[in-house]
Amino acid sequence: MTLLYVTRLRSWAGYTAAFFFLLIFAALLDGLIAKFREPLQVFHVLPGTVTEITGPLPETVKQITSLGYISRSPRVRIEFEMLQSGYFWGGNMWRGRLVVDPDTPPGQYLLTVKLPEGSSEKPPPPYRVVVFADAMGLRQSSRSIILRHTGLSPWTVAGSLIPLLAVNLLLIFRCSRRIENLLAQRGLAEIYKVAAGEGYHLVVFGFGTEHGLAMGQEFAILDPEGHQVGYGKVQDLTPTDEVGRTWINQDIKPGYLVSLNLEKGQRG
Repeated sequence: MTLLYVTRLRSWAGYTAAFFFLLIFAALLDGLIAKFREPLQVFHVLPGTVTEITGPLPETVKQITSLGYISRSPRVRIEFEMLQSGYFWGGNMWRGRLVVDPDTPPGQYLLTVKLPEGSSEKPPPPYRVVVFADAMGLRQSSRSIILRHTGLSPWTVAGSLIPLLAVNLLLIFRCSRRIENLLAQRGLAEIYKVAAGEGYHLVVFGFGTEHGLAMGQEFAILDPEGHQVGYGKVQDLTPTDEVGRTWINQDIKPGYLVSLNLEKGQRG
């Protein structure tokens, strides 16, 4: 593969990775907004649904069997299972199952949890169960734009895009290594970090003592088209990288090149 081809491939992979990242961010944002817009006490379900349901409890309640509920329909009910501590804020909670019978007519149903008789605690707010006649009606009620228009969960969309993002990031890494090798064969190195000072720049690139550089050695600065635009001197060295001080009248950006040939450096 030629240097020009690999460079273009890396640029394409970078744009594609940015695109997938934006899609993942949008999907996650859509899911979070939908979650927080939907009150905790509201359930959108289909007939025949059985789903987990939880609620807070006062400290005085010690037995799950002391709880009850009031429902406007015997087809919509709560089956209490156990007491537990809250996941995030602590405190007591009950856990159970919300059961909607298969023959439940579409509509809204209120469920109110009954505390033990004689309890002085304020009753918790009622649950509102919205039963839809079909899956399309349930889908159209979603707060998620993605789910409403595609039928896919935003969490599923985000999860399916992560491997595609990872593939493009890996491709960028592999292309960068290939570019380094191709440039090194021509005595060139790509600048990957620039720090601007007053009247000079400090640049970091992938040449070091392993490539024969020495302290104070001069090098040329080339623009991405391969035209020499300045020069610099080695200021600090590691086996694989170098920090150089440059003198140049124009901004240097990552992607500029370094050549050990002060006369010219051509990029093919």
